[in-house]
Amino acid sequence: MRVAKRQATRNEYYTVVVLGPRRAGHWQEMLVSDGAVQGLDLASEMLSRFDRDRRCATWCIFIKLMAYNAFISYSHTADGTLAAALQSALHSFAKPWYKLRALHIFRDQTNLAVNPALWSSIRDALDQSLFFILLASSEAAASPWVAKEAEYWISRNGPSHVLIVLTGGTLKWDHSSASFASEHTTALPASLLRCFPEEPLFLDLRWARDGAAPLRLREPRFHEAVLQLAATLHNRPKDELDGADIRNQRHTRFLAAGGLIAILLASIFAFRQTRVSHEKSLQNLAARLAANSAKVLSDSPDRVREAALLAIESNRINPSFEGNSSLRAAVSLLPAGAQVYAPESSDAAERVRDMAFSRDGATLAIARDDGSTQLIDVVNKKPIGYLAGDEQPAASIELPGASQDASLDNNSAVSVAFNSSGSLLAAGARDGVAHIWALPGGRELLRIFHGAPVSQISFHPKANELATASDDGHVRIFDIARAAIIADFRCPDKMVSTSFSPSGDLLAALSSEGVVSLFDPVHRRLLRTLGGGEAGFNVAFSENGKRVAIASGDFASVWDVTTGRQLLKASHAASSKTLTPQQWIVNAAISSDGEFLAYAARGDKLARVWSVETGRQILELKHDSAVAAVSFNSNGTKLGTGSYDGTARVWELPSGIELERASQAGGAEVVVFSLTGSRFAAGGVDGSVSVSETRRADRPASFDLPADVRSVAFSPDGWRLAIGTISVHSEPLLRIAEIGGNTLRDIEFHGAPVIDKLFFLDPNDVIAQWSNKLFLISIDQSKVTPLADVPGEMRIDPSGRVLASQQNGVSRIYILPSLQQTTSLDGPSSGLLRTAGEGRLLAFETNKSTNEFFIDIWSVASKARVSRIPLPAELTRLAFNPSGTILFTAQSENLQAWDIPSGKQRFSLTASGDIDLIIPDPSSASFATITHGHLTVWDAGTGARLAQLPDAGYLRVAAFSPDGRYLLAGYDEHSAALWLWRSGDLRYQACARLTQNLSHDEWERWFPKQPYRQICPDLPAAN
Repeated sequence: MRVAKRQATRNEYYTVVVLGPRRAGHWQEMLVSDGAVQGLDLASEMLSRFDRDRRCATWCIFIKLMAYNAFISYSHTADGTLAAALQSALHSFAKPWYKLRALHIFRDQTNLAVNPALWSSIRDALDQSLFFILLASSEAAASPWVAKEAEYWISRNGPSHVLIVLTGGTLKWDHSSASFASEHTTALPASLLRCFPEEPLFLDLRWARDGAAPLRLREPRFHEAVLQLAATLHNRPKDELDGADIRNQRHTRFLAAGGLIAILLASIFAFRQTRVSHEKSLQNLAARLAANSAKVLSDSPDRVREAALLAIESNRINPSFEGNSSLRAAVSLLPAGAQVYAPESSDAAERVRDMAFSRDGATLAIARDDGSTQLIDVVNKKPIGYLAGDEQPAASIELPGASQDASLDNNSAVSVAFNSSGSLLAAGARDGVAHIWALPGGRELLRIFHGAPVSQISFHPKANELATASDDGHVRIFDIARAAIIADFRCPDKMVSTSFSPSGDLLAALSSEGVVSLFDPVHRRLLRTLGGGEAGFNVAFSENGKRVAIASGDFASVWDVTTGRQLLKASHAASSKTLTPQQWIVNAAISSDGEFLAYAARGDKLARVWSVETGRQILELKHDSAVAAVSFNSNGTKLGTGSYDGTARVWELPSGIELERASQAGGAEVVVFSLTGSRFAAGGVDGSVSVSETRRADRPASFDLPADVRSVAFSPDGWRLAIGTISVHSEPLLRIAEIGGNTLRDIEFHGAPVIDKLFFLDPNDVIAQWSNKLFLISIDQSKVTPLADVPGEMRIDPSGRVLASQQNGVSRIYILPSLQQTTSLDGPSSGLLRTAGEGRLLAFETNKSTNEFFIDIWSVASKARVSRIPLPAELTRLAFNPSGTILFTAQSENLQAWDIPSGKQRFSLTASGDIDLIIPDPSSASFATITHGHLTVWDAGTGARLAQLPDAGYLRVAAFSPDGRYLLAGYDEHSAALWLWRSGDLRYQACARLTQNLSHDEWERWFPKQPYRQICPDLPAAN
């Protein structure tokens, strides 16, 4: 018998399984090892423990590598403390003194580090675990993560190694069905109810939740519970294992007494190691907090505040790349200037039914289920009050069949609208009454009695005329000033929605059957009808008025209003006829240019975006529950969504990047942007309303451009920035903007196809370079002056003030923009690469032989070589820091940093791919690399990875601000963006956007036994 020998490493755990001959058609299986085999020959260990049955002819021996003896699956909210106590006790129960732990138990909060694939990491841990310990409770049964872990284990391993620890809820075995009774079992996920072939013996630890007994191993009840679990995991009888535990304790005490002298002698060394240990402890804590932040953000969409605070604390303890990434992920979703306006009471009648911004975006009107209409001053961030009907309105209209004394059962205010000047506000309700108030003041100018429920109202965009749609099948237009009806259109069905086109020359009205009638409001005639479906929900015009979108239950559609042609019919089902009413499309929106359709459907966790031109779905924007509402901003670059997962979100289009996430208790059913797109409001099921500014915390400014960006630069004072691109006329275009995002001017000029590089001389003058052509651009005068040609190969210093050229082995230095020659260097004939230190240093590439590569650094003042840098391979990229004290060299994906003039290597690193560009930080504290369109920031002293910019497109060029705080990035997607990247700036932005710290309960969950502290100093604790 040949047995392959292998030494187990310190962190490897093996399970040895012996399979005997088939008996009754099955292999016999015996577990030989009790878990850990460390530092021993595996074959010898196996053979010494296994007394083989001599009667068997053949034995098959399998050695399976296992990282963990058991995997603990539990609810963080309910059993976080108990899970930690169980893990610690199993690690130490019956542990020999020479081992780190008796068993290796996986628990996510102690074993998971920050990584980009959370479920893959958990799945790997499950695959490397021998047993599955489920802390069963009602909370665990409701947890999607616990259910997912249990379902995966059962599918791979079956129920034989599942150990149930009951911590809450109930378990009831039904002997008749040989399964757990679902009506009486509240502590198990559904996947475990029917998977056990016979009734399992579970461990009851419900007493451990009340906190009366300490969860310490020497507490009798807890000791007995741990013993029961440990016996199964060790595959040893309870009395034998308990005896081993007692012997190990005695041995440990003996060794402790004997080692006292050694401890005293080692105290000096230990004292010296305290700082290192403390730093390591902080690093581990920071890593756990960063991992927990990412998990909370993924698992609980409505807990973005909590995720952000954990990431802030992680970065405060120990700034790291992983912490920076988790902080950016959380802070980027925090709403800017967020304000939440709670309802007056928790009554369900406070539910938000509709909202509208005034044209200037300063006032928000809210229609509620109780029939009230509320106004909020969003500029000064305070409620204005409620509008109520006057005892005697200035005028009233009573339609035929209506009565002022009649009152319908439902008075819910379902629609609210401002006129174009913001001087009038109208609200329509299901009691059949529409009110029109004058603003400010709230005087009721007109009251209209319909006699049938009103579904929607809409103001004419250019006149004080109001259209109403009602259940009696009429769409009417009223003149507010004259208190008169000026048009009455009769339709065959109930009318559910109406809207004027942006120009006011069309009125669209949607029936309950999904048919849109287009009326000419001036000549009072029907132009055409469009659509038809299972139901009608809403109709919306594009900003140019050429297209209209309809949500009609079984599908959403877009129509050309001029020709009546259907441009798009969209549905997420294979056939629109397969959609049930529980899956109907209930809300649709169309972008301002009519190019995109977005819709929300019942029971669907996705907001879907379609291209009208291609007829294809281009985006699926994921929520954790059904999406109730969608809304485009005014220029179609953002989409707002509201969902029953307790959040309202803003997404960037067409990238689909999530820009903002606001918590909305009970779910968000109404979302709306202000006309300028600068504010976003969401209304909740619980009656609360949130209002925020739509901008990322980590992106102070962004710019849309006519073409891809080729070059970017900051002014020396850091207040201005320049972006080089191509105009719509295919000419070079220079955009000048301020650091706050305000565009100062666009300067278009001739003489070059593109702008390769930009250099600021001062805040007003910019040098633009294309190949060997140079242009001086005066910003304030928008004046472009071509500069004289410079002979030879030329390089411009990073400062922009000096130009170096090489011709026939002579290097010459010129002052910009005058191009006055200051000196020359008759030195190396090798290729000129760079200049640094405002022309003080020149770098040349030198090849001694085919396989030897050097960079020679020459001093212009002394006209002598000051450094020679040997390269490991042929140079592909090179850059100086502005002062010329650090040289960065790259060969494909490998990069080195060198001190100048000593020539000593600071560090080397390997990027994720070929390095396309090296961008030094003017402050010399860091530098950035661009690889395959992604930018990474590195520490210029150590080469440690510090940060990575979000994936907002294919990044082509970038520049640091003079203080190193900002990164200006230019993309192929016709855009540029200003980013914050340092952890300190991200922490400041996060605290500026948050309104509350962790609650005391949340603090205890994440920082047990530590005194409460405010993570953001100026914020109160959450309730």
